[in-house]
Amino acid sequence: MIDVLESDYIQMARLKGLPETLVVRRHALRNSLVPVVQGSALTLIYLTGGIVAIEYLFAYPGLGSALATAVAGRDLPVVQAIVLLLASVYVVVNLVADLLTVLLVPRLRTRRQ
Repeated sequence: MIDVLESDYIQMARLKGLPETLVVRRHALRNSLVPVVQGSALTLIYLTGGIVAIEYLFAYPGLGSALATAVAGRDLPVVQAIVLLLASVYVVVNLVADLLTVLLVPRLRTRRQ
């Protein structure tokens, strides 16, 4: 937020005479939320990948332990299904993060010709 508040377009909005609350709410907050959205998506993806190790290590029942059991038992259809499910979670999280980024940043929504 500090970097965004020091940017040129924020200074221009202040020079136009806009109230500080409007500058922060409309201009600064939206652009400062983009790294938060992308970082959260990356964290969720890392957590999704880490469930295999955590569930196997602490003997929790779930997808991770089912995947470890299927790999140990060479049950290929179960391995493929779980890997497909984890990959689809990865794709959906990235898609949601990208859509939120486009919604937050107005310059990404404009159509260029």
